[in-house]
Amino acid sequence: MVNFANTLANIGYAHVTFCPYSEQSIWYDTMKSLVATQGSNFVNAIHLQCYSGGGGNIDNVSDWVTGFKKAGGNALMIPGLATNQAEPGPWWYQCGPGGNVQKVPNVAMYEGGNWDNYLYTQNFPTAEAAMWKAPTAASFFFYCRSPLILTNGRSFTPGDAVYFTGSPWWGSAPQCDAYYLGGTCNNSYNPPPMTGACPSDLQSQYKTWGSTVDGGFIWLYDSIISCLLSTCCGGSMDQPIATALAYRQAITNGLS
Repeated sequence: MVNFANTLANIGYAHVTFCPYSEQSIWYDTMKSLVATQGSNFVNAIHLQCYSGGGGNIDNVSDWVTGFKKAGGNALMIPGLATNQAEPGPWWYQCGPGGNVQKVPNVAMYEGGNWDNYLYTQNFPTAEAAMWKAPTAASFFFYCRSPLILTNGRSFTPGDAVYFTGSPWWGSAPQCDAYYLGGTCNNSYNPPPMTGACPSDLQSQYKTWGSTVDGGFIWLYDSIISCLLSTCCGGSMDQPIATALAYRQAITNGLS
């Protein structure tokens, strides 16, 4: 790590970021070596994993802060937590649809609805192929078995998969089927003492850390999309609670 960071400095990089989750002494030694060669501000941030394999760090973030400061570092401490997880998934998992995929037959996005969350259209031979190639940002799509012409000026051919993020507004369309990510989501990456991975849970944890940390992040955006329509965290399909905006605001509120 030291050699790689020094190489980056030599070719013009002004900063590097640490992303640790264990082996504290190794990371402290790395910081100490880079402070000696590049100065105390070269490592400008520490993205500390506090979920999954790094779950034990929830209770000892302050220890990491102290260790890096003793090593001479002046980096921002930015711990991360996980959102609700959909398992398995999201759209495609081990040669088949993910466990979170739900089907609504004979519907499409309502022609008079809000299409602001439309992503794009792509043609596939089957709905399964459309799932396999579904974009990360998509929380639902409809697949056309026959031509579909809407009064809003949009038209689609057989095999078209029409992807959206956000919440759907179904309208009757006998020539289409719709698919959305809405199965069970659960807290499988944040360990105790956290009681869940909803925005309110993360906000509470960041508030507990208080002045010990300088910021926060979540892992990962795909998980938000996978759980967006699952009614997790007390939301509904029409009014989901677990959104990227909600998690961003949870971090902001927790640290303010």
